[in-house]
Amino acid sequence: MKNNNIKKILSEDPFYDIWQMILHYAYPNNIKKYYISKKRTYNEEILDIIVSSILQAEEFFKISQSVSLNISPIVLYYGAANLLTGLLTLLNGEELPITTHGMKLKVPKESNKGLGAIDITIINSKNGALHKFYDLVQPGEISLEGLSFSFAEILGSVPDLKNDFENCYEDLKPHCIPVEKLKVDDSLIERISTDELKRFRNNETEIFSLIKDFDSNYLVPQRPNNNFYILRRKIKSSEIGFYNGYGQKFFQLGLKKNNKIIQLPQLIILLIGLYVLASLARYYPKIWHPFIKNDSTGERQIIDKFLNISRRYIPNLLLNKLHNKILIFIKTLEEETTIKKSTEKEELKSLIVNEIRNILKNR
Repeated sequence: MKNNNIKKILSEDPFYDIWQMILHYAYPNNIKKYYISKKRTYNEEILDIIVSSILQAEEFFKISQSVSLNISPIVLYYGAANLLTGLLTLLNGEELPITTHGMKLKVPKESNKGLGAIDITIINSKNGALHKFYDLVQPGEISLEGLSFSFAEILGSVPDLKNDFENCYEDLKPHCIPVEKLKVDDSLIERISTDELKRFRNNETEIFSLIKDFDSNYLVPQRPNNNFYILRRKIKSSEIGFYNGYGQKFFQLGLKKNNKIIQLPQLIILLIGLYVLASLARYYPKIWHPFIKNDSTGERQIIDKFLNISRRYIPNLLLNKLHNKILIFIKTLEEETTIKKSTEKEELKSLIVNEIRNILKNR
C-alpha cells in the first residue's frame, strides 16, 4: 500500500536543499505565482514581510551553526520565529497580528530539579505568536490559552530524543513511540516493539488511547507474542503519526491537560522548546551559565541534540505544511522491511485473516 502523502527526495545535503526550496519564496514574483496557482487573493503589503522574514531566518539559522551554546538557542529561536512568520504569512495571505511571544516561563527555585522541571504557560491567544502559529499549523483545535507544559514534556515529545530522554529522566514516560513499517508478501503491516514500551509496563495499551485518531484508522492492536504489537489499518484510513528526517515513523502520545488529551504539532513542540532555552540563555544567566559549564546529569547532551534537531526539522516541517506533503530528504531510497522468518509471516497472516473475519461478522 503506497502512501501518496509521502514524498522521498534524494539529497546529499538535506539542510542545503531544504533551504533552496524555502528561498524560492524569497522573491516577490515567485510569491505572486504561488497565489495565482492557488487562485487566492493576497495583500500586496505582505510581500515584504514574507521576503524579509525568510531572509532573516536563513541568516539566523546559518549563524546558529557557528556560535557556542551561550547564545545559539537565542539565535535559533529567532530564526525559527522568523521562518514561521514568513511561511505562515504566505499560507495565510495576510499579516499575522502578533505582538508578544505568547509564552511565559516559571523556573523552579530549587536548583537541583534540572531544566526539565521548568514550566511554560501559553498566554495571549489573541496576539501571542505561539497561538497564532498553532492556529495555522493545526487549525480547528482547542485553545491552548492558560495551559502549562513542563520542559520535560516538551523534550519527551520529540521522537529523535526518545532514547536520550529515557536515559536522562529515568522516572518519566516518553510521549512518542517508534513504529516499524514492514511488508508481509504484498501487505503493509506496522508494529511496535514492546521494548519501546518499557515505561508503560503497568498499562501498555494506555498508549493507544493517547494517539490522536488511532481508533478511527486502525483495528484493535494484536499481540501475537511478547515482542510486538501488530497494527493493521482499516480499509478507509488516513495517515497519522510523524516522520522524522530519516523516514522513521512515530506515534505521538497526547498530553493530559484539564481532563483533555492535547497533541501538539511537532513545529509547536520545537518552538516551545527553543523559547525555553532562549529565555534561559538571555534572562537567566545564573542558571544557564553554570548549566552549560558544569552539567553532570546528561541534560546538556539532550539540549545539544534538541538544538540540532530543531535546526534540521523546523524548515522541513514548514515545507511539509506548504506543500501539503510529508517531504523526506534521504541519501538512498529504502523500501519497508520485509519479513523473512516464516514463523512471523504465519502469525501475521493469521492475524489478518482473523481481522477480516471479524469485519465480515460485524457487517
